Amino acid sequence: MSTNPSINATRLTELLFSVFPEGKIGNGTSIDESVVVDNYGSPVEMRRAKSKDPTAKLSWRQLIGDPRLLAGLNAGLGGYNFMNDRGKQFYIPAALATLLAQPQLDYHQCFLLAYQFESNHAPPQFSFAQYSVVLQCMEYFLPLTDDSEGPVAECCKYLRSMLRDWPIENRSLP
Repeated sequence: MSTNPSINATRLTELLFSVFPEGKIGNGTSIDESVVVDNYGSPVEMRRAKSKDPTAKLSWRQLIGDPRLLAGLNAGLGGYNFMNDRGKQFYIPAALATLLAQPQLDYHQCFLLAYQFESNHAPPQFSFAQYSVVLQCMEYFLPLTDDSEGPVAECCKYLRSMLRDWPIENRSLP
């Protein structure tokens, strides 16, 4: 269950907006670029892929609900594992907000996100506030996925542990 039972998808989206600054991807790895990285492409191929990637030209908030977002992250090549931290800071909040807006949760996309926050992955370089909001989103998804021992549950356990061990002097919430 969610740490705050009164929180809903609208409020979680507002929290995402408050902790992930609006902006373009900048030097982050784009979806199309991540496919090139996965295929061991050259730096020239990576730049070409990014320049043609329509998602890299928008702010992450403009990607909410965009079918290219989830389709690109579900292509079987590339994706979060082949993105740098800036790419993850760009696409993860857009994907979370997209899942929050869905009338029927896309389990597969939810699991893909959960895998990014398990202990066997190098977690993205997020702030305490960003991780706190990601945890609230994953706790919101947990009962919807009926995933008491799967990737969403493991993600929640890992994030709770990470946040509990976060140095007190570096904690700040929105």
